[in-house]
Amino acid sequence: MILKKFSLNPIFPAGLRGYCFREIEWSQMIVLIQFFKIGLKYRHTFLDNVFAKNTNHISALAERILGQSVSDVTPVLRGRNSQVYRIVCKKKIYAVKIYPQIKTDARDRIGAEFTGLLFLHRAGVGPIPKPIGQIRKSNCAIYEWVNGAPVKSITKSDIDAAISFICDLHKIRTAPGAMRIRPASEACLSGMDVETQIELRFQNLKQTARENTKLENYLDGLFAPAFKKISLASKRAYFSAGLDFSRPIKLKQKTLSPSDFGFHNAIKQQNNSLVFMDFEYFGWDDPVKLTCDFLLHPAMKISNPLKRRFLRGAFNVFDADKTFRVRTAALFPLYGLRWCMILLNEFNANHWKKRVHAGTSFNQTTAQSRQLVKAEKLLFRLHEHHGIFTDGN
Repeated sequence: MILKKFSLNPIFPAGLRGYCFREIEWSQMIVLIQFFKIGLKYRHTFLDNVFAKNTNHISALAERILGQSVSDVTPVLRGRNSQVYRIVCKKKIYAVKIYPQIKTDARDRIGAEFTGLLFLHRAGVGPIPKPIGQIRKSNCAIYEWVNGAPVKSITKSDIDAAISFICDLHKIRTAPGAMRIRPASEACLSGMDVETQIELRFQNLKQTARENTKLENYLDGLFAPAFKKISLASKRAYFSAGLDFSRPIKLKQKTLSPSDFGFHNAIKQQNNSLVFMDFEYFGWDDPVKLTCDFLLHPAMKISNPLKRRFLRGAFNVFDADKTFRVRTAALFPLYGLRWCMILLNEFNANHWKKRVHAGTSFNQTTAQSRQLVKAEKLLFRLHEHHGIFTDGN
């Protein structure tokens, strides 16, 4: 138990987790016991060297940015893609973030987050972490430290705070510098964009499914029929409203979006106010995507009454767009399918590299099994989720 708890620390070699905590045969267990007997003899030297090397690197980067010496570095388990450290510099506390660098993933996470937060801070939008400095070549950025705790029990005031935040984002879309902000990660500006992203993810997973019977059964037996049915229904809803499913929305209909917005990326302070975090995917997007993603995000447990409260708030924020309501209702099931695909990211080799970089405590097989169960549950519950548009609204 102690070793497993320590393995959650980013300084623990991620590649060892899969070997340390998977189910193994007794013969393998005997070999591992012998291995750990040797390891125990030299554990202090090994751990001291690993920790010192890592903290020294973080300290050096932070000192280059801050221009002052760092007295303490502590790994923090926040985020699923990036490494986060808490540092102390002359009695001030900061957050150091190391972003993943993967050749096959061209997304500029540090650029999106640091530039986005700098723009928002100058525009007076908050509460958000204040950006302090960055070293782009090292994929390292420093932000002010936010004291608080994860949001555990979601309240009406939390929903209202989320609505207030997206309202502020929408208001500053015409502020100086807004047009220099790039599109959000995987922005969807038409119904066709959503459908295309689902299809691409589906086809990529099909390649992996050749070696995984459970994944193949889910994709072919459950997901594919649902995708065909829901896609057709969404197109019919667009047609009935006189809208073009393949036509991108206009600039005036877009909004600025964190693109991974929700209470899973928020810190609740002692006064119960929320600070919204994680803007790695920030940029221009369709507010329909922002709204649907918030309502569907599997990392949050929000009751239907609170979902309807958020939905009503979103309708008010984006009421200038007379197509917003009908487009949200039409695309909501499609976005649900998109989340079914996102939940299966652990089957993607490049995505798994990001998990390892951030210090995941699971081996890949365990993570895949867990996520497949979540994808199945979400698919079955899509009809229930869609009820928020008609029940009590």
